[in-house]
Amino acid sequence: DAIVGQADEAIFDADTVASRRERRELAIAGRTTMRFEYRAGSGDDAAWMESVKTPLFDADGKLTGIAGTARDITARKLAEGRMFESEQRFRSAFDHAATGMCMVARDGSWLRANQALCAMFGMSAEVLAATDFQSLTHPDDLPANRVLLDQALRGEIKSEEHTSELQSLAYLVCRLL
Repeated sequence: DAIVGQADEAIFDADTVASRRERRELAIAGRTTMRFEYRAGSGDDAAWMESVKTPLFDADGKLTGIAGTARDITARKLAEGRMFESEQRFRSAFDHAATGMCMVARDGSWLRANQALCAMFGMSAEVLAATDFQSLTHPDDLPANRVLLDQALRGEIKSEEHTSELQSLAYLVCRLL
């Protein structure tokens, strides 16, 4: 409530004011709504904000004003940051695992395979990507693997570790996600 009706200069630092003014001018020139995100404040008190600026025109096309809103999106930005860090940790653990790991699509094609899996098969990632898990699975194991994949895709099992005897007589542990 303390900022309602106040000019940008009373609330923001000079760089933020200049950026907001530039975006406002772009909205007017383009005769369109502009949405943008920015940091307001500094240090521990800084917040992420989302602003929307819409130029208002009369029936003759003359600019009569600008409707603007701003909302605090700090919680969303912090959640996005945590998600990014979590994805980075997963990617690193997956890529650098000593065990062959993969993610498999509904049709059995490889969505992702780590280097350990490629080494198990003696294939580059590109060559492996041109195959599917069925072509590298011992024929006797295919029906059981298909059942597990179908169950995982239907949500009947959240994940399942399954060891398959492969044509190369190596063993693979795939986590079906």
